Amino acid sequence: MKKTFTLLALSLFIAPLISPLAAESRPAIKNLRYEEDWSALKQNQDSADFWDTLKYLPLNESGDIYLSLGGSWRVRGEGWTGYDFKPDQNAVFALNQLRLNADFHATDFFRLYLETLSALGTPRNLPGGIANNQPAGLRGIDLDSIDLQNAFFDLKYAWDPTSYILLRPGRQEMDFGKQRLISSLVWVNTRRTFDAVSLIGQVGGWNLRGVYAQWVKTQAWNFNLSDAGTSFYGLYSSGPLFDGWNSDLYWLGLHKTSTAYQGVTGQEERQTLGLRLNGKLPFGIETDAEGAYQFGSFADQSIAAGFGAVDLSYPLDLPWKPQVGLGLNYASGDSSRSDKSLNTFNQLFPLGHAYYGLMDQLGRQNAIDLRGSLNVKPCPELSLALDGHGFWRVSNQDDVYSVAGTVARKAASVQDNYLGFEADLTATWKWDSHFSTLAGVNLFVPGSFYQEGGTSALQTFSYLQTQYSF
Repeated sequence: MKKTFTLLALSLFIAPLISPLAAESRPAIKNLRYEEDWSALKQNQDSADFWDTLKYLPLNESGDIYLSLGGSWRVRGEGWTGYDFKPDQNAVFALNQLRLNADFHATDFFRLYLETLSALGTPRNLPGGIANNQPAGLRGIDLDSIDLQNAFFDLKYAWDPTSYILLRPGRQEMDFGKQRLISSLVWVNTRRTFDAVSLIGQVGGWNLRGVYAQWVKTQAWNFNLSDAGTSFYGLYSSGPLFDGWNSDLYWLGLHKTSTAYQGVTGQEERQTLGLRLNGKLPFGIETDAEGAYQFGSFADQSIAAGFGAVDLSYPLDLPWKPQVGLGLNYASGDSSRSDKSLNTFNQLFPLGHAYYGLMDQLGRQNAIDLRGSLNVKPCPELSLALDGHGFWRVSNQDDVYSVAGTVARKAASVQDNYLGFEADLTATWKWDSHFSTLAGVNLFVPGSFYQEGGTSALQTFSYLQTQYSF
């Protein structure tokens, strides 16, 4: 515990000392660091920001061959009580993440991007850790000594400033849309990446991406390798529709050589067809809606599954800029163990953390989540958010699934579908464009499903995170 608080104290003390007040015109630092474009500094090489000497390093006289360097350091302390709804499972530990990247551009035609990641932590002393590994209790999502997170090159041909086609082979993180199905997992210490080939195009305001990708499995002390038995492929497009509304249309295929549902193991070949719409309804209600249907085969069964999600938010013209929100997430579950049809939705590679509660107890499979939220900004630097979630199973014939898509608790003979209530309180302080602090307190009150089917202790989760990016 002493090491945990020492790491947090050091990060809180040191980062503001080296973090300058950056000009508002600087490019924004993004989750996917390779999406940043620092060529704008070619016209502003007198920037007052301390780090901008590294963000644009011209290598020829015209400046169209250049190198950009960046990185981030993140420390998060976590405290749990009643972990996995068991009263004697309590822990405090720290997670440390370091990312460094180099982005080389040779004109607009060629680009090489490399990014390393190191994810470490103090002993976690909770179930789910890597077997025979130190520090004790750290999971695959917590620990990766050092590895390549991104390593790809781009070949780009543009026929006008807003239209191009780009080939990108190599290791690459990906975020599709609102990350409900494909995400780089910003919350997780080790993140998620793929060995992939992407063909990306933009024309008429529309973006189109074709991809074949193999999931990269994290190996704590060895080089991470992709898993040929777990891959996805497909097409993802996004662009404007009408009157401020935008849409995403996609087809995603999933191949898993071996997986299990309802006690059956076999090969999974699953197709996902989906649509997302986002824009404003009358009275200024901001709307984001998405749904998808899945079909295919698993072992000797056919697949028929789906999900739907709606998020509504409304800004109030009041001090602190309050915004109220309402959300509904639905993902189908298997209706019968004895038929030859599998109805459990497969959430693919999502950012569940953003939707099914910040405690990461549930995934987008056989689950309903009804959410209410309130967000306020007492001052420009501080954002506060309060979210409440009610959770239910869709089918009492199917299991409860974790945020990772694995079985969290078997259905057994429990008929009740009410899983519980979660409250999440989050505070974010953005010191400047480089340094931020995030803190949260969370509570999960288990419902009748847990009370009837095993341990059902009250579960709490609190955290304090600091991040410095350049």
